[in-house]
Amino acid sequence: MNRDIRLKIARLQSGLRQTDIAEKVGVPESYFAKIEQRRINPPRDLQEKIAAALCKKRWEVFL
Repeated sequence: MNRDIRLKIARLQSGLRQTDIAEKVGVPESYFAKIEQRRINPPRDLQEKIAAALCKKRWEVFL
């Protein structure tokens, strides 16, 4: 499964909006949207923050 699909599915399963995740990890919503659309590859530390906000491991969302 593609990263963008895994990320979006994890976000939807958690019941969070893009705005919610972006706020939790400290990035603008537009930046998070680009990550979810796979237009930006975030640094590892941000991947870990996003995964933690989704109660997932980094590899479950980004690898």
